[in-house]
Amino acid sequence: QTALESGDCSLLDLQDCLSTFTSKAKELAIEEIHINFYANQRYPVKTLGADALLLCRKDLTDGQVDVILNALFDNTGDLLMAHTRAHDIRFEYAFDDLPKTIELHPAAKRFQEKEQHELLIATGTYGGKYYELGKKIKTLLCQCGIHARSIHTDGSLENLALLTQKPTLAIVQYDAALASYWGTPELSYGKDFYTENLNIPEVRDLRRIATLHKEVVHIMMRRDRLSNSQDKRPTIQALQNVRVCLGPSKSGSRVLAESILAHHGIIPKSSSFLSVPDMVERMHAGEISAGFFTSAVPTGALKMLLNSEQTILLSIEPQKITKLIGSVLKESRIKSGTYGCQKEGKPAVETLETQAILVAKEDLPFNVQEITAAIFKGAAFLGMETKEMAKDLPSIDLHPGALKYYHKAELLPSKPPFDWLAAMWRSLAIIVILAGAYRGLLHWERERRAKLERRLIYNISVNTEEPYRVSKLLMIRSDIRESIKRKWWQRGKLDEFRRRELEKLITECIKESQEKLAKTLLAEIRDVKSKVNLDDEARSKEYSSLEERLWNHLENSDLDESQHHFLMDVIQQQGASTNT
Repeated sequence: QTALESGDCSLLDLQDCLSTFTSKAKELAIEEIHINFYANQRYPVKTLGADALLLCRKDLTDGQVDVILNALFDNTGDLLMAHTRAHDIRFEYAFDDLPKTIELHPAAKRFQEKEQHELLIATGTYGGKYYELGKKIKTLLCQCGIHARSIHTDGSLENLALLTQKPTLAIVQYDAALASYWGTPELSYGKDFYTENLNIPEVRDLRRIATLHKEVVHIMMRRDRLSNSQDKRPTIQALQNVRVCLGPSKSGSRVLAESILAHHGIIPKSSSFLSVPDMVERMHAGEISAGFFTSAVPTGALKMLLNSEQTILLSIEPQKITKLIGSVLKESRIKSGTYGCQKEGKPAVETLETQAILVAKEDLPFNVQEITAAIFKGAAFLGMETKEMAKDLPSIDLHPGALKYYHKAELLPSKPPFDWLAAMWRSLAIIVILAGAYRGLLHWERERRAKLERRLIYNISVNTEEPYRVSKLLMIRSDIRESIKRKWWQRGKLDEFRRRELEKLITECIKESQEKLAKTLLAEIRDVKSKVNLDDEARSKEYSSLEERLWNHLENSDLDESQHHFLMDVIQQQGASTNT
């Protein structure tokens, strides 16, 4: 580094001989040192890389090996302070893909096997709130005789995956936990909230232990990448056509980042998934312009970046926020002066917040009641209040062991003593409000029915190649129209407003399906003309077959009349052209 900073030395690029090395040594991999990683480095440099191994003599005692491994995995955070690549030291992968010529020390094998059955605490990136909480929870459990190991991870998605692999307590974002629990992410926010490539792990037996703290979406950008119009009121629209890091690939930050960009209709120039240290380095070097990170406020993981005048925080546009707010996400603000990058006199940053929760699988092979008791008794050590930790969150049930502790500690609402006089007054009040209650119940039932119909529509629209897709949508529309009819003993199951909303959605889905089918058929028609190995008779048969399909699609409403006429005209023109 000193040599490169002097300007007298430069890095050599091995691009021309990389294949020679990798073909002879499979342990070597092609790596790239990104532009500006070192001082005076003006171009990216292709080179070779290999895994770094921790080796020892064969005669090292079992006790010494055990001490070394515990010290390594218990103090990864300290190593991260010395070098960012310590982020790659992962307990769950440390013993995989080792060279066949190098054997594991017998004590290392026993260590690995033993740890597979020990309790793991999956946290988050080093310096973040998840990581600090995980270390403190480990301390509380060890004081109660429960051995546990806290590890740093990329975030919520990685933590959810670990739940399915070994006994784990995981700190996760509430929105990501719901998507994992339900197994169908579109149920929580709508059809387009999550992108299809997130691969959120399914954990159907996910259970909640405690509610931890608020998680706020931070959207950071280099100040020198703002346009003049954005400098006065910097919003997320500044991310259009720039290089953006969406957070680590297995983090809850990525879940929200992709969803927020989609709702704003923003298409970055490029999207990358980097660890937080890498994101900070690449933003500092100017390789990327902006980044997302979801964390408690203030976040220590981005302390240097957010206290620099070279960085600015972007607001989510208020009119767009309303489309995302619900029981899972809420409107939030980062107050002026929270970070050094926020200039005095500027308004607060508008953003979104969710909750961080502590979860486990229902079959966790540990005494969850004791674990919950240890965590709640150490609330002050965690910097939290018992009442907030016991805050109920809808849709994810408490773990049975946690529920036992909640009952014992009287953290659940208790039933008041029965009062006859109060009961009489309540009876009168109930008679007065029954009509209003009925109207509220009717509203709830109609909303439930509307959600069910929307779910059916979305399920059909997931696979655009599904046969009879339009017919199924039309059947749903018929059912919706039937639902608004009133009978003498009951109100309609749907009202007119919800009917119009659902029919509009069905119309959009039908239009989308028809357009995609029309494009597919047009390609098939043109493909017939381009086939050089067909004689006139065979080509004519293919055109006839396509015409028959077009009539069937028109009859089934898979195509509208204008699309049908257009495609028939194309067939007629191509057929005439062929004959000529």
